[in-house]
Amino acid sequence: EDCILAIDGLPETMHMGAEVNGEICSIGTFYPESSPKVNAHAPYRLRAMATHPDFRRQHMGERLIREALEELQNKGADVLWCDARLKAVPFYASLGFHALPEVYDVPNIGPHQFMWIHIK
Repeated sequence: EDCILAIDGLPETMHMGAEVNGEICSIGTFYPESSPKVNAHAPYRLRAMATHPDFRRQHMGERLIREALEELQNKGADVLWCDARLKAVPFYASLGFHALPEVYDVPNIGPHQFMWIHIK
């Protein structure tokens, strides 16, 4: 219940997962939301991304993001943005995301940076 988002059931919301041998190992939720920090006509936001610790550093999260970018391009989205935990900033940067330099605190979670990628 702690992980339920108000946008989970909306028709525009996209939930994706990567699996290995039928076991979900990485997940992410994507939904349309604008941000004053990035100029976009059809922005999507990434929330609630996670990869099980046993599958980290095995490219599961990378596969998930790359497939999500393809799906979002098909939906006409032009930007994907997120509030990235500081420890995840290098991961998103390796996929081509840009980051604003400011670090800010998300209550009950910790320090984050705003990141985005233009969808081609």
